[in-house]
Amino acid sequence: MKIKVLCIAIIFHLWSNEVLADDFNYSFIRGGSKEVPEVLKNTGQNIPGNYVVDLLFNGSKTATSVELTLSNADAEHICLSDKWLQGKGIFLNKEFYKQYLNPTRNCYLLDKEKNSRVKFDPSLQELSIEMPQAGFIDNKKEGGAWDYGSAGFKLAYDVNTSKSSDQDRTTYGNIEGQINIGEWVLLGRGYAYQGEKFQSNNLLLTHAIKSIKSDILIGKTQSYNTLNDGFTFYGAQLKSNQDMYPWDSQSYAPVINGIARTHARVTVEQGGYTLKSFVVPPGPFVINDLTGVYSGDIVLKIYEEDGSVKEQRFPVAVLPNLLKPGNYNYNIAVGSKVDQYSDKRDDDSLFAQMTYDYGFEPFTLNTSALVDKNYNNVGLGFIRSFGWFGAMAMSGNLSQAKYHNGKTMNGFSASVKYARALGENANLQLIGYRFNSENYIDYADFNYRYYNLLNNRPKQRYESIITYQLPEMNVFLNMSAWKEDYWDTSSEVGANVNLSKSFNNISVSLNAGYSRLQGMESDYNAGVSLSVPFSVFDKSHYSFSGINYDRRNGTNFNTGVAGSVNSRLSYNASISQSRNTRGSAISASYLFDEVQTSASYSQMGNTSSSSFQVGGSIIGLPDAGILFTPVKNDEIAIVQMEDIPGVRFNGSMPGDKKGRAVIPLTATTITPLRSMPTTCHKASN
Repeated sequence: MKIKVLCIAIIFHLWSNEVLADDFNYSFIRGGSKEVPEVLKNTGQNIPGNYVVDLLFNGSKTATSVELTLSNADAEHICLSDKWLQGKGIFLNKEFYKQYLNPTRNCYLLDKEKNSRVKFDPSLQELSIEMPQAGFIDNKKEGGAWDYGSAGFKLAYDVNTSKSSDQDRTTYGNIEGQINIGEWVLLGRGYAYQGEKFQSNNLLLTHAIKSIKSDILIGKTQSYNTLNDGFTFYGAQLKSNQDMYPWDSQSYAPVINGIARTHARVTVEQGGYTLKSFVVPPGPFVINDLTGVYSGDIVLKIYEEDGSVKEQRFPVAVLPNLLKPGNYNYNIAVGSKVDQYSDKRDDDSLFAQMTYDYGFEPFTLNTSALVDKNYNNVGLGFIRSFGWFGAMAMSGNLSQAKYHNGKTMNGFSASVKYARALGENANLQLIGYRFNSENYIDYADFNYRYYNLLNNRPKQRYESIITYQLPEMNVFLNMSAWKEDYWDTSSEVGANVNLSKSFNNISVSLNAGYSRLQGMESDYNAGVSLSVPFSVFDKSHYSFSGINYDRRNGTNFNTGVAGSVNSRLSYNASISQSRNTRGSAISASYLFDEVQTSASYSQMGNTSSSSFQVGGSIIGLPDAGILFTPVKNDEIAIVQMEDIPGVRFNGSMPGDKKGRAVIPLTATTITPLRSMPTTCHKASN
């Protein structure tokens, strides 16, 4: 029908509809009818029928080949349903158009609103919709159309085996599973060491609820807020999710510096929960992309190849975000806390907690209440922006802790936090003070049966974080310092400085740290690292070098080269020299279509070690079957092009013989696949 109407429009475009209706002789049409077709009459009304049109929204073409059905009731005003509009990517502000709703047909007469237009042009086969900004909801601002994913499962796995010349072979394996069931996601994690039983105590069932911008979690999870230290527990939790409000400020993420002597696994933990775990080569490293950080100590553990473990603690305090007036955050949790000493469920713990933050016009109010059969805590705080003076947060908590020996401890805690921009390039990210009375116990530290472990309780703490950056010169500086006093008269001080600069793709980084625990010798470290990219046969590589010093281990020097031979094969080779030991290491990884493999060999003095690792994911979908892939991302898309093997999408691994390809998606900005720009090409052999 579209072709016929277009042909008629082109042939008779030179005449007005009046001329066509009055002068054109229709008697040649078979049947000899003299009646003028409705589509050619100049009635100014919409003609009933089924059309395939292009859709224009506020002047921009947003869809093609859209089916449009008009009835006699649409002659003067086209009535469009909310479901039809949403299917075309237009999200109606129902409150704005509520008086233009036709309750009988359950659709909206948009163009009855004085600033809105709905026009159908049969000659061009176009439907044009114009709406004021108040009349529709910005879908991108609201986080886009939701897709809970397809029903199916994903099992990511890693198996590592290693052998040292002075130790027996050890084998380690871990799995992370995910099952999508409708709008629910079941997550699980487990691991096993050679000769030991398989361990699994991290099951979590989650569901994102769009209507209330919240998540419900059931299983092993974490509770954290601006007024209490976080803790891990088994139970259920309903909490608002700020990731569903893209315009809100992001939470503070600390910068953590460390130095690895060998190829080491680095683990970052908080409250008994692993925030990040990855393998680093010898030398300094920086972690600045942690998520889910809350108030409380962060524990950094470095597992060296020789079996030694270095542990560092980084106290962190998070300045709560100001909320826009009318916005709110909440968290409702019930369950049993995980014992911080045994990492098992605390049988004496049974709690209920609720926190609520609300944004008033001049300030944001923070409230919290926690009730346990042996513990109680209430908190109140506020944060306000004072313009040029900066932003300040003040809070206070009262606690009551009862122990099995009959001892009851009542205490209070008070804190002040401040943040301010220091010119265009510098920021006082955080300056804070917190005081705990001698009998104040935070729930994260409470254990009903262990009153004797209450030594070394925090008394007061000072901290500050300053950042300075010159983006146009690629210069970034971060400085932090803290001092903490304890009720047993001991104290601890620490400071860190990190400076980075890049020019012509060359990166230089300097870092230094200092810490001292009262009664013990001071610890300090400093280092400089350099990374220089280069190209060989049109392939990117880079060299790296570093010199580091710390009081315990003296000076360490390392240098090496790394790069990719092709899209599948990458390598890393380095040599190092410390106070008494010279070492070397080489590693390589290769991506097969189904798995990722890596191998390494190192020599440290008279000790040699080797390791081999294989990992990947097993994915199962009703429509696509079982897939094996090296991709282990939490969010993925499966594309199937039958009988077209080897196809790549946006640099993904090539599709298998059935034409199935796995595309990794980022966790923070997942674009619906139907609208994401996709580059597709046939993989070469």
